[in-house]
Amino acid sequence: MNYVIFEQVSDLVNADFEWAQLSECSNDEVLGSNRIYRAQCSSLSFKAVKQYMSTLGLSDYSRDLVSDQLILRVNISKKVAFGASREMEGQVLKSIRSYSWSPLVIHNNPRKGWLLMSYHGQPELAPSEINMGDVLSVVAEMQQITDGPSFSYEALLLKYLSAFQKHNDQQYIEYVHHLDRLWCELPDVGSCLAHHDFHPGNVVKEGESLTLIDWEYSGIGNPWSDAASLVIKFGASVDSVYALPRFKVLPKEVFTKSLGVACEANRLLEKMWSRVRKLT
Repeated sequence: MNYVIFEQVSDLVNADFEWAQLSECSNDEVLGSNRIYRAQCSSLSFKAVKQYMSTLGLSDYSRDLVSDQLILRVNISKKVAFGASREMEGQVLKSIRSYSWSPLVIHNNPRKGWLLMSYHGQPELAPSEINMGDVLSVVAEMQQITDGPSFSYEALLLKYLSAFQKHNDQQYIEYVHHLDRLWCELPDVGSCLAHHDFHPGNVVKEGESLTLIDWEYSGIGNPWSDAASLVIKFGASVDSVYALPRFKVLPKEVFTKSLGVACEANRLLEKMWSRVRKLT
């Protein structure tokens, strides 16, 4: 249990909470996942949270705290969450907080390794449980967002290359170069907000409200990554992805071929991510 962090949260908000881990994980799963805790607020602690939020200034929060449940994410090591940037995540979260699909963050403390936010519902574990139209609408809005911290694909490749060279893993060193070639093949459709870890487990829903969580790999970057995830992870049709604003400028045959390249790139990156965690 993360009692030190629990105390930090209580001291910050000036209220006590009873935290319960959302899911029990095996040791291997814990190593690969942030620890997630949920607390049910009493009337006093709920009032304290709202009071804390009010001290941040109304200009910082266009949405009010509605749920009386809180979520505390305790971050795993960056060595395990390879390529994640909690600092960049914080910048992205600030830039998108006016959108209905963004999480309502109460406090983010990347230096001490935790993030406190409102409860937005259970993760949608199966693509069949998600309204594809809602997901596509979120991505369409993301493709209109161009202001924010830039994601460096070159820096990410260099990190992977360094990790695999350290272990003399020749096969995966070649995978890094191949991924670079795949990314270079993709047509330039401009940069926009990209999540880079877009899958049903990072989509939560309560009522009709959809929220996209875990922005640790996000930044202003290439929309092809999330487009490929729509197909691979959500089962979206090629036509529905082609209808997104960033891709309408391309001929259909060029888009279809490029989407296949993007899917190959995503699968390769996921393979590399799994491999580097075992080497860390």
